[in-house]
Amino acid sequence: CRPCYREETLSADIENVFGRMPGALELYGHVERLLLGFPGVTVVARKTQVGFRHKRMFAWVWLPIRRVKGRPESYVVLSLGLGRKIDSARAAGAVEPYPGRWTNHLIIAREADLDDELIGWLKEAYEFAAR
Repeated sequence: CRPCYREETLSADIENVFGRMPGALELYGHVERLLLGFPGVTVVARKTQVGFRHKRMFAWVWLPIRRVKGRPESYVVLSLGLGRKIDSARAAGAVEPYPGRWTNHLIIAREADLDDELIGWLKEAYEFAAR
């Protein structure tokens, strides 16, 4: 487990992750405010992503490495750890690194993408991490 960050160091790390795509830092901020509304959630900043933990990591926000045709000009990817694959057109992909443990990827291009359906998936991931 990484040592706790001072607030200004964490902010600088987050800016380094999302600063290279216009609008991405603002999108990240919307996701962060939503996730920090869950009890006991902490933020873990890494070199290429920011993770959210409640007993275990359950959500990660990151930038795409390269452009993908058909995707918005500016967006972040929200990855959620769940016990199932999300069956929705909103899911950009999913992998099952371990049996019964899925990492689902969602594109967040605007604040409106953080709707009730997505909040339901966040709650599910939060509860899955608590088990």
